[in-house]
Formats: sequence, C-alpha cells, structure tokens
Amino acid sequence: MATMRVPYKNIDEYIGLFPPEVQRILQQLRETIREVAPQAEEAISYGIPTLKLHGNLVHFAAYKKHIGFYPTPSAIAAFTKGLSPYKQSKGAVQFPIDQPIPFHLVSRMVEYRVNETRLPFPVKKEVARCVDVLRLTGILTLLPKSGSFGVVGIDGKEYPIPTQEQVEELFAHHSELVSRKVPQGFDHLELTPMAMPSPLLIERMEAAILRYAAEGKIYQTRRSPSDPLMPVHADTEKTAWLWDTLGQTLDTEQLVYFPQEYSSNHGGQSKWEVIHNGRICAVPGWSVGLVESQPMIPQESQGKTLAGRRQLETGSSPREYLRILQTEAYQGETGKTLEDFIIEFLARLETTGEVSHDRHDENALWLLGQYLKYVEQVKSDLVPTGWWHRDYGRIRLDAHRPGNKLCTRSWGGSTTVRLIKLIG
Repeated sequence: MATMRVPYKNIDEYIGLFPPEVQRILQQLRETIREVAPQAEEAISYGIPTLKLHGNLVHFAAYKKHIGFYPTPSAIAAFTKGLSPYKQSKGAVQFPIDQPIPFHLVSRMVEYRVNETRLPFPVKKEVARCVDVLRLTGILTLLPKSGSFGVVGIDGKEYPIPTQEQVEELFAHHSELVSRKVPQGFDHLELTPMAMPSPLLIERMEAAILRYAAEGKIYQTRRSPSDPLMPVHADTEKTAWLWDTLGQTLDTEQLVYFPQEYSSNHGGQSKWEVIHNGRICAVPGWSVGLVESQPMIPQESQGKTLAGRRQLETGSSPREYLRILQTEAYQGETGKTLEDFIIEFLARLETTGEVSHDRHDENALWLLGQYLKYVEQVKSDLVPTGWWHRDYGRIRLDAHRPGNKLCTRSWGGSTTVRLIKLIG
C-alpha cells in the first residue's frame, strides 16, 4: 500500500463515503476492533482506516465487492485455517460484502496483534535517545532531496533515519524475538548508519572526543554509575589511530561483513550488499538492533547466564566466538562492525562522558562482524578490533589474526540483535 492524498481526515469521514449497508459493516468492524483494543488510536494511514498501538495495529477498507482487513502477515499466518474460505494475501484478507463478516475471527486476530505489541521495551524513549546522540555528534544531516534527517551513503544516495513509527512496527512484528532477547540483557536500542562512509564516521568520533576533552569532561569507563569519575587524557593531535592496512580496506570489497567463517569460504557480504540487505538493514541503510548496555565485557568465568544465554566473556579468539554465536542460545545475534563500535562509543560518550573498551580494563573489542580477506603484509586473514588506548589517549582501530590467543586476555566479543525488514 502506498501513501496517498485522501478527501477525508478521519475514520468517521471515511465511513460516511459509503452506502448505508456498507457503513453498518464498517462501523461494526471498527467497534469489534475497539472492544479488543480500547487503547488503540484511530488514524488514516496508507489512505485507509487504521488502529495504532505501538505502531500500526490493523487496517481496514471497503471496496466494491469486499471489505479488506489488514492485520499484518503474522496474524494472517497464525489464522490460516480459519481464513481458508476467504481470498487472502500475505498481509490481507477479503471478506465479501454479500456474506456475513466473521467478526469473531476478526476479534481473535486483533487480540493476537495486541499481544504482539506488548513489548518489554521502551521504544519511544530509546528512539529519542538514539536520535539525540546521532544529532549531537553531527552524524545526522538534513538531506536536501528528501528534506529528512539522515545520512548520505557510500553510493551517494540519501538514507533517512528510521522514524519512531518504523521502529515500533519492527518491534511489534518481531515481538517474539524481542521478548526473548530483552531478558537476556539486550535492553538498549542501537540505530547504526551502515550506509555512511566509514572514514566520515571516524571523523565524527574524533570530533566528539575532542569536544569532551576541550571541556575537561572525558572519563574512564565505570563499572557502576556509583563509581567515581576518573578523568582520562585525550591526544588532541592524533585522536584516532587507524592501521593503514585496515584503512585501505574500508568500504571496499576486501573488508567482508558478517562472515560465516574466517576463511576464503567466508560467506559474507560487501558493505554495498549490507546496505541493501533487509536482514541487516531493516530500514534502507540503517541497522535497527538491540544491544547490551553493560559497560564492561565480563572476564573469563564471570559472565552471567540470563534467560538461558551466557554472556560472552573475554578470553576467546574470533573463531571461538563465531562458533559460540552459531549455537541456539545466540540465535538472532551477529558480531559488531566498525560502524557499530563507533555508534556504541559515541552513545556512551554523549550519555556519560566516558570512553569505551579501554584495553587497560581488559575490555578491548573484537569486531566479529567483519573480516579482512588474506592480507599480504602479514600473510594472514584478519579480524578488526576497536579499543581505547589509555596510555596515548586515543581510539585505536587495527586487526589481528582470527585464531589469535595472545590478545585474548584483553579482548572480548559483543553482539547486536538486528531486526529484519518487514515484508508485505
């Protein structure tokens, strides 16, 4: 369905456009929905009557020979048997006007949708927090063509930031996954502009560090908000150190995203492919994900088991982490990328004034969602890393061998639960 100009402002005006017998059906359908979802807000969306509850709940519309009911693909799939007498598509069902409308079935589908939207997650608050961070750090710009705020991608195209409504719909659609992962510790939203050029993201991170350093308000990572603030030094000459070899691969096909294994048979993607892959970027150019808010990666044997999932700990090689992520408890999770690392760093800096992933805290981060194909200089495949170098007061971005066991005391893994693009 596409957005369109309509000659009516609300559902009453819409219903008034039809003959009396159709008006009665539409009104009864509306009342059936309202009985199950009294808190839902009425609106006109996509040009037809809509009930909203943490995003679009259901839609309905009248046509010449049928009433269209749109309860989303998940509800259609859940009630396939009961809907078998009616013509249907992935997200819609048609009830003939000359036959009795199955209002009891409508009621059950609406109840199903209401339950889907009952999420243990403050979406509105989290979207606002993410937008504030992206705005304060200069990542969001006013896009000249669309007139929206967002980023310009590596392909020169505009990618508006996901709206609150889009995020709410994603959370409602993936309510089962969200309900499973939130108790496991994934309690923060992360909006990552995957389309944005990586060098520009690094520049924005440097600028934010310099701004906090100039104000004398940049501190070590605290394990608890009750810990005292400990100032850190920031190098104003070289705020981010990027290994030349890694820098040459940024935004090229040599830097693989989301490998299935760290080898020539990696099964991963290029950045361009990621931008257009709805399984990574639910909204074009943007990853919409859930992340853990813990400031420190648990040390070996100190990770907690939450809702059947053990927290990742320091002390493993990238290959070992990748094997862990392929087990059942970690379904829906992917390793982090350079883009994720920068957004996470900026979010903590803007929220608390603290740096992230200080190696002195044994908290450096393997970027498990990326992989450098065989690098001639070191005769090896490599996995990028990101960390704060307290001695020099700078961010360091480099890479190490995927089987590396020498760095594992100081390095750990972390993941993102990425919501998948809505279809239908």
